Amino acid sequence: MNDTLLKCLQTFVSTVPLEFSKKISILLGDSNIWHHIRMEVLPLIHNPFAADLFRQIVDVSQLEGRLPKEVAFALRAAISVEAHHREVPKLELICSGPIFPPFHLRRTDETILQLIQQANLSLTLVSYALYRIVPLTQALKSAVGRNVSIRLFMATQSGKVPDIVKLYGKELANTVQFYTWSPVKQPETLRERTGVLHAKAVIADSTHLLVSSANLTEYAMSLNIELGLLVRGGDLPQKSDRIFDEYIERGVFTRFFASS
Repeated sequence: MNDTLLKCLQTFVSTVPLEFSKKISILLGDSNIWHHIRMEVLPLIHNPFAADLFRQIVDVSQLEGRLPKEVAFALRAAISVEAHHREVPKLELICSGPIFPPFHLRRTDETILQLIQQANLSLTLVSYALYRIVPLTQALKSAVGRNVSIRLFMATQSGKVPDIVKLYGKELANTVQFYTWSPVKQPETLRERTGVLHAKAVIADSTHLLVSSANLTEYAMSLNIELGLLVRGGDLPQKSDRIFDEYIERGVFTRFFASS
């Protein structure tokens, strides 16, 4: 099996959903006539790029004298490799502040906004400090409009909860689930110093996780020098979400409701 055919198969499975690739492999394994396969499969592929790839796969296979079941086996192998790669988390360095060549890094503010804008199911935001940021507020409102479930874990300042109505407006204050560390669950030193929520993170759909030094403030997102790591895929985003699920279930964090 030559390199062209292997490359086409690899590109095909990385372009279309894996379940669809599996369906194609079954069709290949069930037939011995390439003409029938071409006529049966091509109408199912709506992506023009993927359709061209499949045509190349059929053409090259015929030129090599390959049987459909041989290509089906190779396709299943490519699917297995692709599935493994999709499970392995991808890491990206995120930064705020001055960046000079040869470094080309995504900024903290644009990364946070993209995570919010791309979320379809859930958002978990964690921040020590909160300030009103117009683009952030707009992105959260848009997510609410898409029926995304949003929860925001925040720290109290001098024992007081930030005025979330003033920060985000009544709509978000009454829709987003705000949580604070329960005073009865906070550890305390002999000098009466209590622990504080100092983590900063954004978790989107339990599939994307940004861990950063940046709070949800304008200075942190666009002015300060901040450093973070974006994790895409793998089990770390889901594990991080689960940590905060556990905090809520155990009463470590309690829901805070805005006072209109």
